[in-house]
Amino acid sequence: QMIEQKRHGMAHSANPAVQLAR
Repeated sequence: QMIEQKRHGMAHSANPAVQLAR
């Protein structure tokens, strides 16, 4: 779950904060 969110967050999230958090 966390790993999938991490990959999706980096690719989908356009927010730099989310990328750093994930």
